[in-house]
Amino acid sequence: MEDIIQLVESLGGLHDAKILGLVWLPVTRSLEIEIKNIYVDFEGLPEFPEYQVPTKAKFVFSDVSRFDLEVDLADSVRIYDWTFAKDGTPNCELHIAPAGTIAVKCSRIDCIREG
Repeated sequence: MEDIIQLVESLGGLHDAKILGLVWLPVTRSLEIEIKNIYVDFEGLPEFPEYQVPTKAKFVFSDVSRFDLEVDLADSVRIYDWTFAKDGTPNCELHIAPAGTIAVKCSRIDCIREG
């Protein structure tokens, strides 16, 4: 499994990444968040040529025991920052722009890249 905490931190907390969709699957206790481009924070920066190709991704939160969703809806909902619990678990909060938070308690997060 990819170290999701390290991945998200290396991508600047996915700052400015547009959320395309959020799906709760109660039967499997999983949550999916689809992102338009996980490299959006690096667009136009010549020192990061490897991040210039837009890459759609889906983050799959498995064995979810709780999630809280409080988001002001707008035409475009973006991640402002993504933070993790200090204990090294995948429990996390996604801070949303224009306003809100998605908090998730889970046992695992996977990133499935498209393209």
